[in-house]
Amino acid sequence: MCGTCGKVHHSWYDRTTRQVRDLSCGDKRTYLEFEVRRVDCKRCGAVKTERLDWLADNP
Repeated sequence: MCGTCGKVHHSWYDRTTRQVRDLSCGDKRTYLEFEVRRVDCKRCGAVKTERLDWLADNP
């Protein structure tokens, strides 16, 4: 999904691995690792990182 206009895409421009911290489990830190794709949006003409609705903004 384009991070600018929200159009859903089924292909991507490139990708990178991202790691974010999740809630700790006891005294152990927990991290989530996942691929973030960039899409070349034909609708708005931008190359943007896909929008990840499940990932909270960093305060």
